[in-house]
Amino acid sequence: MKHKRFKQLIEYLLRSLAERPEAVVVTETVQGNKHHYFVEVARSDYSRIIGRGGQTINSIRSIIRAAASKAQIEAIVDVREKR
Repeated sequence: MKHKRFKQLIEYLLRSLAERPEAVVVTETVQGNKHHYFVEVARSDYSRIIGRGGQTINSIRSIIRAAASKAQIEAIVDVREKR
């Protein structure tokens, strides 16, 4: 999977869950083999994206980590509320 596709996959997964998909913004920083994805979602979608006990976001992180591992990179996904 090309590195650009990770960002697209994260956007797709989160926008599918969000009530306000247009408010989902994913930015990426890269340092060597480490890709860090910062996700901003609307305040009203924050708890929906996180899920009960963090289950939803942890599932998304697992999917991204598995795909990144196959591409031999490290991927980290962090979520923030839009202010």
